[in-house]
Amino acid sequence: MQVVTRDEWGARPPKWSEKIYVSKGVFIHYNGGAPLPADVVGGNFDAVCAHLRGVQAYHMNTQGWPDIAYSFCADSVGRIYELRGFGVAGAHTLGWNWDSHAVYLPLGGDQAPTDVQIAAANQVIAEHDKGFGAGFVKGHQQAPNSTSCPGGPTMARILAGDFHATNPMPPPPPPDPDEDEMKPVIVVDPRPGKSAWHVFGNTRYRLASQAEIDVLAYMGTEIVTGDASNPDPIVNWLRACKDLGRPTDR
Repeated sequence: MQVVTRDEWGARPPKWSEKIYVSKGVFIHYNGGAPLPADVVGGNFDAVCAHLRGVQAYHMNTQGWPDIAYSFCADSVGRIYELRGFGVAGAHTLGWNWDSHAVYLPLGGDQAPTDVQIAAANQVIAEHDKGFGAGFVKGHQQAPNSTSCPGGPTMARILAGDFHATNPMPPPPPPDPDEDEMKPVIVVDPRPGKSAWHVFGNTRYRLASQAEIDVLAYMGTEIVTGDASNPDPIVNWLRACKDLGRPTDR
């Protein structure tokens, strides 16, 4: 998926950001209110970039959010713009900002999306499904939030099934019998200056911040303590606990 990067459309750096590891689907948004200028709706590159900078300024300066609210933008000539991107919590849909993504269409009033604009949004949806698994595609008003977003014409196309992943998802690989029943855990090394790991079966990665630990813990991931300098013994210990039916606390 080719995108217009944040640097290319002139985005300000975010004040801060938080990662997300689960996403259940994609919400479609528009600008709302009055119709947008013809050059923005028509896909003039400079006009769309200036519009996105204005939206970002409103979100950061007036709303007090750390960045523009949405994950990506799709314009009427099929360009895709990186906004917050994948794996970053948003400020787009009340109740869903930590477990979904959002595609913004630069439209207002009763302005309708073009077919190539929908095709661009569908590329984002397909990439989402590759990274997070097949999820829903809904209009903002279906959250449900009290809003007319993404407008009548776009909502009609959503209900008609025109917004969807561009390629069907391949069937998942058969589960590894050794990993299928092993619950993911966070392994925290209590020694000063040591790290923490997210461990699931043979997969493990280092957690870079307390915020990542907090998000995983909030989603119900168990926390255990141990020597996190080498996760391999931890994996073996978890596997032994599973095989013996023992709890994974120490």
